[in-house]
Amino acid sequence: MIQLRVWQSECVGQALKAFEYQTHFLCHATPAAGKTVMVASVAKALLERNKIDFVLCFSPSRTVSQSVASTFSQILGRSFNGRVLPRYCGHS
Repeated sequence: MIQLRVWQSECVGQALKAFEYQTHFLCHATPAAGKTVMVASVAKALLERNKIDFVLCFSPSRTVSQSVASTFSQILGRSFNGRVLPRYCGHS
């Protein structure tokens, strides 16, 4: 498990609180500050709470996309390979 920095941990808490009442949250930080780790931590918490079904990421380049996929796979403990797999809902 990755140890979050203080700002990341505080931002995760703020994002989770914001998502109780709204559908968006903006995190702005300098390059290489750890935004991807923070966002992956938010995604993991939302998935664990059954608040979201999947994560969709848009990135400006293949290099960034590969870095995001690696970070998300490590933190979420599942593949982040560009495929959207349906979650079984129990409906026939």
